[in-house]
Amino acid sequence: MHQSPLFAQRDEQALSDLIDRHPFATLISCGDGTTDVNHVPLIRWADDSGQPVLTGHFARGNADGERLDGRPVIAVFHGPHAYISPRWYGVQNSVPTWNYLVVHIHGRAKLVTDQVAVLARLEQLRQHLEPDNGWTFNDPDPGFVEKLTAGIVAFDITVERMEGAWKLSQHHDAARRQRTVTGLREHGSADSRAIAEWMERIGPMEPTA
Repeated sequence: MHQSPLFAQRDEQALSDLIDRHPFATLISCGDGTTDVNHVPLIRWADDSGQPVLTGHFARGNADGERLDGRPVIAVFHGPHAYISPRWYGVQNSVPTWNYLVVHIHGRAKLVTDQVAVLARLEQLRQHLEPDNGWTFNDPDPGFVEKLTAGIVAFDITVERMEGAWKLSQHHDAARRQRTVTGLREHGSADSRAIAEWMERIGPMEPTA
């Protein structure tokens, strides 16, 4: 990923937090002359040695799952993003742009075949998305759960590298940033409001080497 030094996000905790808030990822894998692209939720956790891992699953009917084992992969997590109108800058010579938060995870995939381990991965997903225990795997009949685990291909991704970009108009002065925040809030979409909040949260940033 191209990273302007001004927008590069290197804080691993900040990158991890965005993954936790926005777990639906674009998963890209390459090998044997093919490139597979899928869209799946990926849940972050750490193994017994503390190594960060992402876990997810495909429907067994998705042939990409069988090709995934051992492949290098990139998982792309998108946070909020929004169009930035040059009208908000208040100067003549300006052009539109886009503000966004994004995380790329580079790693290697490994299929999880043990059914007990598969169910454990599904339970991790449930706990992340159902934190108040509104639904559990005890609700369906046991036979249904067994059929569910047999119908998916689960996998882990060992995280080898994390990189991210927080593009939030850091290179503009305070007055222009405030006009942009106001424009985003007036736009009214959820992502626009979220980007406005992020801009206020981080403030202007100095370029880093």
